[in-house]
Amino acid sequence: MITTSSKEQTRLSKHDRVQIAFAQMLAEATRRGTFGAATLSFNVQDGAIQQIRVAIERSLQ
Repeated sequence: MITTSSKEQTRLSKHDRVQIAFAQMLAEATRRGTFGAATLSFNVQDGAIQQIRVAIERSLQ
């Protein structure tokens, strides 16, 4: 899994943060034995990313 410190994230652009969030979400969601849904969403205002949200819902089997 990719991890970044909060100091590193302040230097990264929002575009880079979305790419990292997607990679982390994909790695976690595609582990064997995982059932559910994964969602990455980001709010854009005037072409600039304002907020990034990652959600992983696990289903009980």
